[in-house]
Amino acid sequence: MKKILALLVPAVIVIFVIFPAAAADYSAIIDAGSSGSRIYLYQNCTATDGSPEAVLLQLNNNKITPGIASFATTPAMIGSYISPLLHSVRNKLEELGINEKEVDFYLLATAGMRVVAPSLQAALYSNLIDYLKANTDFKIQDVTTISGKYEGAFNWIAVNSLRNTLNSDNLEANAGVLDLGGASLEIAFATNRQNFPQKDIVKFKYGRKKYILYSQSYLGLGQDMARYQFSNDPACFPREYPMPDGLTGTGNYHQALANVKRLIRTHKISRFTAKLPDMNKFIALSGFVYIITPLELSSFYSIKDIEKASLHFSQKTWPQLLQEFPDDNYLYSYYFNSILIINLLKALGFSHSSKMEATNMIGEKDISWTRGAAIFFVAGNRLKSNSLIEAAAA
Repeated sequence: MKKILALLVPAVIVIFVIFPAAAADYSAIIDAGSSGSRIYLYQNCTATDGSPEAVLLQLNNNKITPGIASFATTPAMIGSYISPLLHSVRNKLEELGINEKEVDFYLLATAGMRVVAPSLQAALYSNLIDYLKANTDFKIQDVTTISGKYEGAFNWIAVNSLRNTLNSDNLEANAGVLDLGGASLEIAFATNRQNFPQKDIVKFKYGRKKYILYSQSYLGLGQDMARYQFSNDPACFPREYPMPDGLTGTGNYHQALANVKRLIRTHKISRFTAKLPDMNKFIALSGFVYIITPLELSSFYSIKDIEKASLHFSQKTWPQLLQEFPDDNYLYSYYFNSILIINLLKALGFSHSSKMEATNMIGEKDISWTRGAAIFFVAGNRLKSNSLIEAAAA
């Protein structure tokens, strides 16, 4: 039975192939990312206008490392891996007097698991489901690897839920979303066009409304996975930076742009031209945000802005950067990431002067795609099956 929005709600967790008759009062969702996993607890609510909502309940110690893909060849260890996350959510449930049977559980893995063989994924998830059944009373829903288009769609739902635009009759009131993660890039926006490839379309219901999203993911173009491919390219790292092969970085801005552009061409990024909303209609997340402080950018920036900032950054030496940012463990990556972002935005076909907003928060609330997933499920939507993993499990 659903509660009214004023009540609080725990997080949702997605699992493998079990579908309940109706959503539980709470959802526990594990975001199993490429570098680590987080668990979120949501209370599933109905707003006063009848639309579905999810209210985040704050958890302590809800993040673990490394990424779940690290256990692909040792699936028997998956239970001990996620145990701290289950402990985190149980502490909150006990504090609120909530029974585990009231909680739908999901584990949704993203880009880090998309590069793992389906047979290894199936074995890992099978072990996890067995562990959950033996050690919890959660209502196990989906334990799976979600496609990039669903990750993009969940981000879109989360962002526009926080912006309070999901119920708007004006489609253009909703923001598009760009997300630059460690392993992939996602772009998602609402459309009323039917001429996009069906593989890039996500349709879902939200209250009385039905949405069509264009949602595309580019695996391999995340900031970490792309940078790994240039680990021995001096042009892609700050001047005097010590390279793994004994050379030093040159910070050659124009050469770095050209080199990274060749990588992006191999991914055949779609240019949308007239079909793409203007960049000022987009919220950009994660990697787009992390470069703001070191490159001295505003949270609203254009391709021209980042080009100027990246060129200026490239002229600083590694010792100078260490003096400016002595405690930043990711300092070495920002120059390459800025070069990657310039190329990505150009490849997508955005205007060079239009400014997007780069932020990981709306108001005082963090943006997490798990919020979008919680709303997606409580609204009665379901994931399409991952046929490769299911076939491997058969």
